[in-house]
This record gives sequence, C-alpha cells and structure tokens, in this order.
Amino acid sequence: GDENEDLDNKSNLVLCYYNTRTSLEPKGWVSLEDVIAIMPIISSKFEFLVCTTRRDYFLRTKYAIQYNMWIAGLKSLCNMPLEERIEWPKCLGPIPTTYSS
Repeated sequence: GDENEDLDNKSNLVLCYYNTRTSLEPKGWVSLEDVIAIMPIISSKFEFLVCTTRRDYFLRTKYAIQYNMWIAGLKSLCNMPLEERIEWPKCLGPIPTTYSS
C-alpha cells in the first residue's frame, strides 16, 4: 500500500515504550486503537494510566506541562473527550480536541 495511506489510518498509530531513555529499540508498543481509557492517578503527581483491552500501562512525567501534553495528545489521538481543565502552552496553539488525518 501507499505510505501516506498507511499514515492516515488511525489503527496504525502506536505508542512505543523503551527500557531506558537511551535505548534505540522499543521494548514494546501499544496500539492506540486498543486504548479504552486514559486515567490520572489522583494520589500522585504527574502519573497516569493508559488502559487497553489487554493491560494497563503506568506513565510518569517529570513536569506538569509534560503531563498535560501527554493527556491531551493521547486523548485527542484516541478520540476521547478531555474532561479535566489543563494548562497548555500558548506557543503550541489550541489544545488538541480530536484527531484529524
């Protein structure tokens, strides 16, 4: 198939994760098509779960702005509503609300 056609297909979107920051090869990946929930962990700062049909993934950011960008970006790509109010850097334009190819 055509490469551009593959990029436009949302079922091809994946979140890769690595053993360390310097790892060159991903340890694994999560198909965004399988994500059923993205939930903040209320009891701790800047941590959230990405829940899929197979398992849950624990993610942590160092700063609030990174946390907000991950939550908004993932929810947008997964076509999920952004319920909570988040801080967003104005230099990045509007907060993403839906994925458009």
